[in-house]
Amino acid sequence: MEYLFAEILKSFSVFYHSVFFGIIKFLLGIYTVVLLVDLILVIILKGFWSDLRVTLKGMDMPLDSKNNMRKKWKKITDRLSSDNSSQYKVAILEADMLVNKILSDMHIPGSNMIEKLEFLQPEQVPNREELKQAHLIRNKIIHEKDFTVEKEKAREILEIFERFLLYLELL
Repeated sequence: MEYLFAEILKSFSVFYHSVFFGIIKFLLGIYTVVLLVDLILVIILKGFWSDLRVTLKGMDMPLDSKNNMRKKWKKITDRLSSDNSSQYKVAILEADMLVNKILSDMHIPGSNMIEKLEFLQPEQVPNREELKQAHLIRNKIIHEKDFTVEKEKAREILEIFERFLLYLELL
């Protein structure tokens, strides 16, 4: 019996170290690499990262880098260093446009920012009502030509938008 087992083991060892089995191992290695590449491509093309963001945050988040967002936000807040009240209005308009673009990038349905904010649940955006009020100030800036904004009011409105960006971890 031992002799039979030794012969089987010797035959297996010869086959395992043969050129034929080496070719099979090589081809299986290539096949494994191709399958892994295919798996990675399927994950990327099927929107796995978007699904992961939805799972973690409850909504799809834009992929803008924090550094990029900080630069945009600094440009907006730098307008408050001016003594010109029209710069305060522009800062509010730019901040509103930035938040609206983020909501659009998150695929939130709605034709305007108020509709998009209404779609969101309060748990998704804690300062939803404040954002609506800030957007209404933006509407007054657009539609009422004599509407004025003081520096402190502009700062308060920008802080509302900033809290939204901080909550989404974009700043």
